[in-house]
Amino acid sequence: MKTIYLFSCLFLLYTLKSEAQQNDSLSGYNETNYRQQALSSGYTPAETNAYLSRTKKQFISNKYFPIQLGATKVAGTNTYNPGCVNMDFETGNTNGWLMSSGTTSISGNSCSLVGCCPGSAVNYTVMNNGLVDPNVGFTINSQFGGSSTGSKFLKMNDDVLGFDSQRITQTFLVTSSNNLFLYSFLLVFNGTGHACCDQPFYNFTLSDTLGNVISAATMPNYSITAPNASCPPASSLLPVTNNMTSTATSSFSYTPWMTSAIDLTPYMGNAVKISIMAGDCTGGAHPGYMYFDALCGALTYSDNTATLPLNLNNNVVAGPTHTLVAPTGFNSYLWNGPSGTFTTQSIVVTLAGNYTLSLGGYGYSGVSQKYFTVAAPNVLNTNNVLLNALNLFPNPTTNEFVIENVPVKSKYTLMDISGKTIINTAENSYGNVKVDVSAFEKGIYFLKLETEVGVRNFKIVKE
Repeated sequence: MKTIYLFSCLFLLYTLKSEAQQNDSLSGYNETNYRQQALSSGYTPAETNAYLSRTKKQFISNKYFPIQLGATKVAGTNTYNPGCVNMDFETGNTNGWLMSSGTTSISGNSCSLVGCCPGSAVNYTVMNNGLVDPNVGFTINSQFGGSSTGSKFLKMNDDVLGFDSQRITQTFLVTSSNNLFLYSFLLVFNGTGHACCDQPFYNFTLSDTLGNVISAATMPNYSITAPNASCPPASSLLPVTNNMTSTATSSFSYTPWMTSAIDLTPYMGNAVKISIMAGDCTGGAHPGYMYFDALCGALTYSDNTATLPLNLNNNVVAGPTHTLVAPTGFNSYLWNGPSGTFTTQSIVVTLAGNYTLSLGGYGYSGVSQKYFTVAAPNVLNTNNVLLNALNLFPNPTTNEFVIENVPVKSKYTLMDISGKTIINTAENSYGNVKVDVSAFEKGIYFLKLETEVGVRNFKIVKE
């Protein structure tokens, strides 16, 4: 009996001591503050309990095993690929890329990215064309592959609950054969209840080999999170930020393939590092994943049928007209010059002089600019070509007719059979011009079109 009593006393003392030690371990831990943080982040009750458990463990660890504070410089590396390697994953694997993983269990991680990614590769899969993602409901195919559309692309992370983040990087030397970087991403995010910096996320960063982020004034460096009212609104730089499509059959939101391009010409002769991250929310109950595809190539433009390197300054040889086509993949184009202002990928240049091309992509706060000097062509040949390009239809007409290929700074005059002027107007932009004659009487009319390169006359029959 005495033995049993003694054992009971010892057990009671051990229990009281353990409870005292635990209470002492958490002395100073402000649970109310952490609960408030979880509430402001929009955590569910289950996520809140998991968050409190993690923060208590971290508090005890820091209390008994304190971290020595001080500046720690992460060593850079001069190791890089001599060029782009397997950017499009057409080898069926991730050769050429460095893969790593991390955690999202840190409040604000979707903005700070501090949890990504010290671990080894965990959750990456090279996918084949024809994939049907159950959370988006449509077939997903590759966007790039060699000189034509390929058959493979990469999936990063998954739709399983957790605190997972994934990162892929590739560092390569920029040359004249790979100074155009094209990439596409398709995002699939679950949940919209957290603060913006706690949502599932995607991040794209361009840096040098030492990890120094290149200025977003000229190069992309941006993040996208699951849509939420607290997130920044969509913009021309990031049109999907708060504008993702929700599926009818699940709680996921998604984007279509979003394609953009980067002009790497300023970094030719140096190495750059492409980094892509994707991860879950910081509470663990809302997964986020993505599909990714990319391609390197030479930055070129075409002049009529010739393909030429796109340099900072470009000389266009003399000729009657030039159809200039900018490189593909950029999200905005702006041409300025004597032929006018255009926001299309290609323009028809009819006048000699100096032209500027501005190229924009996702995450740019600035643009990449190129300059063209178009030499003055043979005037006689140019005049003949431009004047012969003018056309008028339908003729005869009942209501209206169209004048095709009207040059900039043109004037047209419509006269009746007696020579009386009934329309007299000027055009300041290149293109087609519609003329309404529905109110005029039936009969014969004459159109005089005056341009900077000559005059054309047309006879029109109104029926």
